[in-house]
This record gives sequence, C-alpha cells and structure tokens, in this order.
Amino acid sequence: MKNYFILFIKLAVSIQFSVSGISSGASFAHQVHVAYSSSVIGAGIISGDIYYCSMGSYARWAAACSVNAFLINTVSNIQAAVNNAADGLIDNTENLKNSNVYIFSGKLDSLIAQPVVEKMLEFYENFQANATTVFNFTAQHAWITSNDGNPCWYLGSPYINNCGYDAAGAILNKLYSNLKPKTSQIPNNLLQFDQSDYTDIWQAGLSNRGWIYIPTSCQGSKCSVHFAFHGCMMYYDLIGDAFIKKSGLNEWAESNNLIIIYPQTRPGSYNPAGCWDVYGYTGPNFAVKSSFQMSAIYAMASTVPLVNWN
Repeated sequence: MKNYFILFIKLAVSIQFSVSGISSGASFAHQVHVAYSSSVIGAGIISGDIYYCSMGSYARWAAACSVNAFLINTVSNIQAAVNNAADGLIDNTENLKNSNVYIFSGKLDSLIAQPVVEKMLEFYENFQANATTVFNFTAQHAWITSNDGNPCWYLGSPYINNCGYDAAGAILNKLYSNLKPKTSQIPNNLLQFDQSDYTDIWQAGLSNRGWIYIPTSCQGSKCSVHFAFHGCMMYYDLIGDAFIKKSGLNEWAESNNLIIIYPQTRPGSYNPAGCWDVYGYTGPNFAVKSSFQMSAIYAMASTVPLVNWN
C-alpha cells in the first residue's frame, strides 16, 4: 500500500463548493447552503428539515421538525434567514435564487415525515431556488442507493437503503452539468484528515478525523469540492465506513473530478446520537456563519487538498 500525506494549501481564490446530507446531515447541508449561499453552488437533501426549524430548542426539533409539520410556520423560518442576512450573520438570501437544490423524501419516512420536508421546499421556493423533488419512493429514513444497504422499507443502522435508485448520482447530476458515467471507486483514494486543523473539535462536537475521497485525476491539482454530511447514528466511530464507501458518491467523483469530503461528528452529553448541530448543542449561534461547525466546514472548503505520494 502506498504511503501518503495530505497538504491543505489555502489559495486566494473564490470559494465554491456543494453540499448534501441525510437526516440531521441533510438539515445541516441546508443550513450551510443558506448561511454560505455566496459560496455553496447547490444542495442535495435526503430527509431534512427547514432552516432554523428548532429555533435553538432540542424539544422543538424532536417534535415539530420530525413529524409535526403543523407546528412549523414557514414564514417565521424565512424571516429568520432574512433577519440573519440583514445583520450580516449569513450571506445575502438573494444568492439562493436559481441555486440548484435536490430534495428526496420517502413516503414511509417515520423520523422526518414528508410534510416536514415540504416546509424546506417552501423555503427554497420563496427564494426562487431551482428545486427538484423526489417524493414517490416507498422508502424509510435512510440514504438511498441503487445496490447497497437494507431493503427500501427498512428503518435501522446503518441507515443506507437499497431502493434501486442512485440518489448520489441524482444529486450530483442536479448540482453539476455534463457529468460522465460513474466508474469504480479506488480504495487508496479514500484518506483520513485531521479535523482539529479547522476548529476546536471539542467545542464543535466533531471527531478528530474526517474522511476525504480524492480521485486520481485530482491528486496534485484543483478539483470541485462536495461535502457529504452523515445523519444521526451514522458517524464513523459507530457504523465504520458504511456511509463513506457505500453512499455512491465516490464512484461519480472518480470519473468527474469531484473531491468528496466526509466530515465526522462525535456523540456527546447534549448530542448522544452524534447528529449535526441544527438545534443548538454547540451554542446559540449554530445557524449562522460564526458557528463552530459551519465555520469549520468553510475552513475546509477554503483549502485545496493536494496529495503527495511517496
């Protein structure tokens, strides 16, 4: 096996990247998209809730943002984003206009029900984003694949379900133009990196290590960057490499010069399931650019990973 080390080199260039996620990772991808809309070119959402749905309350997040859509007032969430932008806490919401968004919600999803996901769609429609929705699969709460995971109707670890549908491909084809057909991922192109280079991981609720897939054609050159955020109970220390190897993203990345970054959370006393912070466990600023987690993601995006092999 080849030895390697990764150099993260910060360049004075415009930062552009895309995001996707499942469950709390989907809500977090949406949150990053809204907060950093001048940099995020689009978002892929599988079972997520609307920006600032929790309003900083875990109890509200567990109730309203799960299955009780009637408790969500979309106008209030839209206004929260507008107010945060006016205060300079997030980017201008006008950047969301025409931004590409893919939203998937399974009809059997018992953790984040379709009416809750539809609130996020209303949010994007308000800002005139270019949204594509897929709501017709009898799928439970999971990342959806064409050939890996549990049955489509199943609810349980590792929350990857085979529904005969390539959600990774659908997401990336929505976010990027003229993609080539996917190919096989190369195991040696999946590497670890140290997340403590980007934030105080204890305050941020992040693991010390994240994962990054760097296609062969991107080793030593700049490529587009896509972040994939796992869901609750899907972090590496719990399910191993199931998500980072079986999401289907790496196969598309290898043939299309896309670097895929898989940041990792860790569980804690206020976050026992290892979710991304969409309810305030890292502090009241969780939904703005200065938050521990989102600022760490932006710091990762602002570096260009190059691999030197020896």
